[in-house]
Amino acid sequence: MYNSLFLLATTKSTTSSSSSGSSIFSFVLLALLLGFGYYMLAVRPKKMASKDKEKIAQFQVGDNIVTTAGIVGIIKNITDTRVFVEVSDGVVLEMYKQALFHKVEENLLNSSTNDDEIENTEDDSTTKPEG
Repeated sequence: MYNSLFLLATTKSTTSSSSSGSSIFSFVLLALLLGFGYYMLAVRPKKMASKDKEKIAQFQVGDNIVTTAGIVGIIKNITDTRVFVEVSDGVVLEMYKQALFHKVEENLLNSSTNDDEIENTEDDSTTKPEG
């Protein structure tokens, strides 16, 4: 009995209605795949690029920022394509605007630890024995 049901299910119908229904389904599936591919490769990157440009345009001189590399600083000057960021007293880095990640509300440059605190936290096991 199961064999006869399997044969009935697998035999192709000779009517043209099932053949045209199958080709319409294939066409719709192909159109959906092409539409999805176009959206992912053309439309979405343009939206993301315009969103990034808007975000970069919001930075101003004096803003506390973090770069994509994790560098914390204060914007000192902005040109058309570049930004100058002070990372320490008297140390200014020049970088592309695309390297800016986000603004920081507090001044992280003044809240960093000083050299005395760093020296006191060194591990004694890293020093090599003499002799």
